[in-house]
Amino acid sequence: GLTYLGKNEMSILFPIASRLMKLDLLYAFLDTAAHCFLLQRCPNLEILETRNVVGDRGLEVLGQYCKRLKRLRIERGADDQEMEDEEGAVTHRGLIDLAKGCLELEYMAVYVSDITNEALEIIGTYLKNLSDFRLVLLDREERITDLPLDNGVRA
Repeated sequence: GLTYLGKNEMSILFPIASRLMKLDLLYAFLDTAAHCFLLQRCPNLEILETRNVVGDRGLEVLGQYCKRLKRLRIERGADDQEMEDEEGAVTHRGLIDLAKGCLELEYMAVYVSDITNEALEIIGTYLKNLSDFRLVLLDREERITDLPLDNGVRA
């Protein structure tokens, strides 16, 4: 992976970004905006590993620019609020954008802050190749938008 990659070093990837097929950003020091800036330059990306700081905006960018994505792993980011970008939360909104844009996804493991039946139904409808789906609901949220998730799980 790109250990300790920060915004200032990110430009070294730009000349080869369009040829990247795998990107490991688990230990990179990138906020949501930097993730978006980099990911929109990676149209051939098939495998991405990152933290939930990628946020809903990052998933929207993936859905728009990374149509060949097959494997996505989004790990839990820092628990300290100072360490985590304010926007750096993955919710049902980001998953919906991702599912509608990355139709080739086969594997998805994601830590989310919020989820809805609608998002799960859209994932089931759009991601026909998805054979391994792992969803972890973070427990620090005060309330979850849509419970129970029975209808979404059935999809």
